[in-house]
This record gives sequence, C-alpha cells and structure tokens, in this order.
Amino acid sequence: MIVKKLHDAGVRSEHAYMAAAASIALSLATWSASTSREDLERADRWGIFVGE
Repeated sequence: MIVKKLHDAGVRSEHAYMAAAASIALSLATWSASTSREDLERADRWGIFVGE
C-alpha cells in the first residue's frame, strides 16, 4: 500500500538509493565533525542518530 502510493506520487527507486547514500554521507560528516569537539562515544552516538 505504501509502495503503491509512493509510486503514484512519482517516487522511484533511484530516489530511495540517493536518499540512503545522502544519509550515510551526512552520518559520516556529522561523526567526523563531532569527533574533534566531543569524546568518541558521544560522537559515535551522534553519527548513528543522524544516520537513522
């Protein structure tokens, strides 16, 4: 049902792949920026939060 509605709205699988890649890239960027300002455990949690 959800997939049908997304298809009807014009969302294609390429959009989902691009969103996934952007989420991974944003997670890595957030983690790397956070490691210089905070301890490693908190940076890991922040990177995971953004990725999800």
